[in-house]
Amino acid sequence: MNVLEAMIAGEKVASDLYEKDTKEIELKRWSKIYGQKMIFTIQAIGPRRLLDIQRQCTTVKKGNIKDVDAYMMQVLTLLDGVKDPDLKNKQLLETFGVATPKELINKIFNAGELITLFTEIQKLSGVDMDEDEDEAEEEIKN
Repeated sequence: MNVLEAMIAGEKVASDLYEKDTKEIELKRWSKIYGQKMIFTIQAIGPRRLLDIQRQCTTVKKGNIKDVDAYMMQVLTLLDGVKDPDLKNKQLLETFGVATPKELINKIFNAGELITLFTEIQKLSGVDMDEDEDEAEEEIKN
């Protein structure tokens, strides 16, 4: 059976394609601080939203990329990709004394946690950062 035939015949499988992949990640520092396992649930982000995030974080001048705000790309990715806890929850924002979810992320996560969550959300979304780095290293060698 070829790909087209499998897609047409696999009605139940097709519905699974619409579901966002999720993953649970324990943040060890948080578990230590709270005295219990602190498990964050992350989810994949769709391709259109990932592209929107990239566009928001990229400065283009005269048709050339001038700058990419990597930190803001990570923050926006977390806002869409962290499913639990809800980083936009008003009570959570009040608890940590911040006005916006972006401020919350800046206040509560250290650099390693931010990068870990960002990288795992990217992987769930089909962007394999390690593969891109391997390809770039291979190009440099050649």
